[in-house]
Amino acid sequence: MALTIAVGLNYDAAHRGRPLDRGVDAALTERRAVPWSDALALMRGAPVTGVGPGLFRAHSSTALADDDAAWAHSGYLQMGAETGLPGLL
Repeated sequence: MALTIAVGLNYDAAHRGRPLDRGVDAALTERRAVPWSDALALMRGAPVTGVGPGLFRAHSSTALADDDAAWAHSGYLQMGAETGLPGLL
């Protein structure tokens, strides 16, 4: 889980020139890193309550643009985005 959070916090889909971003793209593809990053952004925006159960797809900019990215691709981050830090813990 720590690696998932580290990648999600540091991944920048718009500027993939950094070694970390190139490594992530080679190992995981951005189709995983971008939803992770979205989930962490949603947790930062609503740390206590989250965006609501089952609502990741309605609040994630990636999910709104791509139906195939309707989930965070990480159970922990999905739970944290939807229920906040209490749900994550």
